[in-house]
Amino acid sequence: DIDRLTAFLREQQGVGVVDVRIVNGRYAGADNEVRVRIVTSERTEVDALHDFALICAGVYGMDANGGVDVVEASAVDGALTPWLGLRTTMDAFNAYRRGDVDLAGWVKSLDMRQY
Repeated sequence: DIDRLTAFLREQQGVGVVDVRIVNGRYAGADNEVRVRIVTSERTEVDALHDFALICAGVYGMDANGGVDVVEASAVDGALTPWLGLRTTMDAFNAYRRGDVDLAGWVKSLDMRQY
């Protein structure tokens, strides 16, 4: 539920969500993805990673059926120009959540792109 996820992230976690899109890739033999654009409080990798972890936790908490495979975030500036892209699988996030890997290990596993 996009509205519920957006409200949770904005109102309860203070994440600057611009928009959330759901991509149902299973029909085409691909992954189901949640894509989020965010404006971070500071234009730093640390702030973007913090918000991204909150997004992944929100998706995990709201995806009771385990239907989401990938979470992707694009950190944008005030003009909505992307400056950092982050991507993870829910399997990788769940390994971090369970304690199978530490935070540094999870961050290292991310597909992170500077623009």
